[in-house]
Amino acid sequence: MIKLVVFDLDNVIIDGEGIDEIGKLVNIEDQIAAITEQAMQGEIDFETSIKKRVGLLKGASTEDIKTLAKEMPLMKGAEETISTLKENGFDVAIISGSFDIIADTIKEKLNVDNVFTNSLVEKDGVLTGEVTGPLVSGSKLDVLSKYIEEVGYSLDECVAVGDGANDISMIESAGYGIAFNAKPALKENADIIVETRDLTDVLNVVINLNSENTEGDADVDKEVAVETEVVETTDVVVENQEEEQVADATEEVVEETEEVEDVVGAEEAEEEVVEEDAAEEEAEEAEEEAAEEEAEEEAEATEDAAEEAKPKKSKKKNTLPEPDFELADTIEGVRAQKDEREELIAQAEKLKNNVKYVMN
Repeated sequence: MIKLVVFDLDNVIIDGEGIDEIGKLVNIEDQIAAITEQAMQGEIDFETSIKKRVGLLKGASTEDIKTLAKEMPLMKGAEETISTLKENGFDVAIISGSFDIIADTIKEKLNVDNVFTNSLVEKDGVLTGEVTGPLVSGSKLDVLSKYIEEVGYSLDECVAVGDGANDISMIESAGYGIAFNAKPALKENADIIVETRDLTDVLNVVINLNSENTEGDADVDKEVAVETEVVETTDVVVENQEEEQVADATEEVVEETEEVEDVVGAEEAEEEVVEEDAAEEEAEEAEEEAAEEEAEEEAEATEDAAEEAKPKKSKKKNTLPEPDFELADTIEGVRAQKDEREELIAQAEKLKNNVKYVMN
């Protein structure tokens, strides 16, 4: 975006060369004009040319020069151009190798914001032939750079307008350099060339340039806004993805925990089954031992009964010993008791086998 428009003074804001007009007051205009032309074409450096020309002005009346300044004609379109630029918010400045005795008058007439020029030394109302100021040995770029640093502008935000070789430094460095009805040396270094002697043509160029830059800035703002939106959207997506990943990870941990609990539960259940099996086996073994012991006891009892049933020698003839259980009266009865015992033992064995089958 353009913020500052800088003009040369001679042959740009005013229609003529100030020092040449002063030369007419002392009848040396031809000599001065010749040196001016050499400087404008770049044939001699500006410092040399300004000192030569001012030296020729020694003795000129300062009052006559002030009157001349008021009568100096403005370039066509100068008033409209400056006023329109200021109405549109542009800062307007003049940077010229000319002299404050003329430039100050133009500044007041056109309401220019800032003017940077050299000064003619005077004594007792006449010129001494000496000159001072920032543009005697310094360049216009030096002055421009110092000014924009003070106000906070950049060179890219400046448009520089000039017509001669001493304008090259600022024309090359500004964001846009305009050669206005200029010498060939300047045209070669300008971005834009305006061949007319009407400053409203320069005004139109500046307005158009600023419009393009404003649209470009708007496009950049849109691009930045879109990029910001994309970044924000990406952040949301990434955040959602991270949340999903955390949720998934949590779910996996829960599932793993459940699996571990299941395994632990299964192991505990298995241990319980093993313990139950062991208990059942112990019970079975105890039952088996009890059944075996009972069977053995019954078998022994049966054998004893059988033995006792046999006739034994006794001191008393035909007398049997008394058994410790109620024995049948006959051999057949004893055998029946034995069969009953054996059947009981067989039933115990069958019951034991059934228990084992159920356990397996």
